[in-house]
Amino acid sequence: MKYAKLSTHKANGGMGFHDFRDFNLALFAEQGWRLLTCGDSLMGKIFKARYFSFGSFLSPTLGLNPSYIWKSVFKAQSLVRASVRKIVGDGSTTNILSDPWLKDELNSFIESRHPTLVGNVVSSLMKTNLLEWDEEIVSDLLSVRDQALIWKIPLTRSFGNDTWYWMEEDTGLFIVKSAYALQEVINGSNDMDSNSGIWKQLWQLKLPPKLPKHLCTFLFDVLLLKAAGACHGRFGMGFVARTAAGVVLQAKSLIRVDVLQPHVVEAIGIKEALSWIKVNGSTNVVVD
Repeated sequence: MKYAKLSTHKANGGMGFHDFRDFNLALFAEQGWRLLTCGDSLMGKIFKARYFSFGSFLSPTLGLNPSYIWKSVFKAQSLVRASVRKIVGDGSTTNILSDPWLKDELNSFIESRHPTLVGNVVSSLMKTNLLEWDEEIVSDLLSVRDQALIWKIPLTRSFGNDTWYWMEEDTGLFIVKSAYALQEVINGSNDMDSNSGIWKQLWQLKLPPKLPKHLCTFLFDVLLLKAAGACHGRFGMGFVARTAAGVVLQAKSLIRVDVLQPHVVEAIGIKEALSWIKVNGSTNVVVD
């Protein structure tokens, strides 16, 4: 079975394995998160001095002659940027232009590009020695859109220093699992198909060991043939053996290349089912 099919979501007929590339991106995103939140660490100081001396992990470009490690971590920059936010406390460590601190899910960055904003922190938009927005400065330097979003940000001493927040978790802390799920959403890999209800019911069945995998393959083949039979001249059939209590014992699927009427296919299916029963040596069987 191809890995693309194995890594498909269980609700779409796959086995739910992690996609290697997306999972690696989530792991690199964790390193990007650490560059944001642990800037005083040895790794943080080295990378900051080398690649983003005047900003944060979210602001730099790849740069000239980057190391292999930096190129790998840099690939996860867009993933981190998609869900990381800066909570404004005293505004002393939040860059006005390069940090995402506005309360806007689609674009949390300042759109205004007044020259005075370059290199300044959010505290410069507040009144001197007061934890209040300076209405005159905000009105003069920022666009109407940015002003409206800033007025929504409460300023209180209880927030303390500015802090980074991961929006995918209620705790605000970065978790690889939620980063991987976000990357799947970005790729559109989590979209449910029309047969998702069937697969959900399948994975909820209480089956003997090793049977779910076989049964999953059987159902996957049948559903594909149902869609492709008309244009490829093929038809498929499947059988499930279960006890009177409904416990599934075995499953089998067959593929035939031909163009036949539905009633003929049904007759062939009954014949194949009886042959399967005979080969298995089953007795007291009811075919429905």
